[in-house]
Amino acid sequence: MLRSQFSLSLLSAFGLFSLACGANTHRGPFEVSKEDVDVEGYVCGGDQGAVVYYPSNSDNPSPLISFAHGYKAGGDKVDPSYKTLLEGVASWGYVIIALKSAPSDFCWQETDDQIRSMEWIKTSKFADIIDYGKKTGLLGHSMGGAATHLSANNADAVTAYNIGAAVALPPVYVAGSSKVPILYGTGSNDTVVPPSSVKPQYDATQGVAKVYANIGELRLRAWDTGY
Repeated sequence: MLRSQFSLSLLSAFGLFSLACGANTHRGPFEVSKEDVDVEGYVCGGDQGAVVYYPSNSDNPSPLISFAHGYKAGGDKVDPSYKTLLEGVASWGYVIIALKSAPSDFCWQETDDQIRSMEWIKTSKFADIIDYGKKTGLLGHSMGGAATHLSANNADAVTAYNIGAAVALPPVYVAGSSKVPILYGTGSNDTVVPPSSVKPQYDATQGVAKVYANIGELRLRAWDTGY
């Protein structure tokens, strides 16, 4: 099965980054459906919902990824801002829950909401299509990249939710060292979260596999609209 080739139990953070970067042109074998859901319990305020993306024509359960959005790209902007990215990754056989809280404000606690998404979906109707025998993943952009770095630094969450890899594109600077393999993505033309604020996070992470990817003259803002 194609999914076994991309299992998060074997997938490096670089592999997840490759899926994300190729989402625009390299779709996977699965059709993707999405559904808006009510989650509740998000601490960042505003919208208490999420969007769940999942392979709709798969016969087998899929690994889980929890996504955290960038500044001012929450609420009803999540899907238009990240549709290409999230549908592209889901098409390779992943269930993705993308929180919608903090629709217009910066929230340092987005890490709590990223983890809350993983807790909520365990008892949702989507639980049966998630392969909990595989490692889960974290994916985040900008403000959500910082949340991803913090979530990956949370030893209790890593254990509780069997987190195996993380990708932060490009993360607003926060201190700490990831506890799981992680990729930090950046672009030379990004003046909002420049490489100079991403590289120190890479340098601070010790004891796990890590990748620092500067993709040159590109600017890692939201894939379609948003920040």
